[in-house]
Amino acid sequence: MKNSILCATVLVAAMGLISCSNYSTGNGTGSGDFSSLTLSTTYHNESFDSYQRVFLKDDHTFTQYEVQTINGVQKECSITGTWDLISGEDSPSTGNLLKVTNAQFNGAGSSTNELDYPVSEVSNETLKLQFSDQETAVDLTSTDLANYPNFQNLTPGSLPTDTFCNR
Repeated sequence: MKNSILCATVLVAAMGLISCSNYSTGNGTGSGDFSSLTLSTTYHNESFDSYQRVFLKDDHTFTQYEVQTINGVQKECSITGTWDLISGEDSPSTGNLLKVTNAQFNGAGSSTNELDYPVSEVSNETLKLQFSDQETAVDLTSTDLANYPNFQNLTPGSLPTDTFCNR
């Protein structure tokens, strides 16, 4: 009997944690409460010839690191700055946005001081965003949940730099 009660208590607690961890933005058109996203989380995604990693720190610093294989040569590009999530309710014409300010490309100052990435979902597990209007949304997964050994162990600064992430 004690084991049954303990199992039921653990199950209810786990369900509560799962339901609290998702910060869905609906369909990207304006619903969602971003204010509760306070954990530092690193998201990433890998395809055949590219890798994207986005680090949203709880102090609102932002790092985007990408690697692409171009003509058989791996090249990297990075963006750093500060971030904020803007609800589509505040900006209905653009929908939900991940706004990056004070952007620096590859560690140098940039003429682009602000980047807006449309966001359709953000949680502790997933970040779905578009890096540009010309691209489809990318589903980035928390580094705690997915392992991409071909790229994720690369150290930023270890490859020749390129500007492809300056979309």
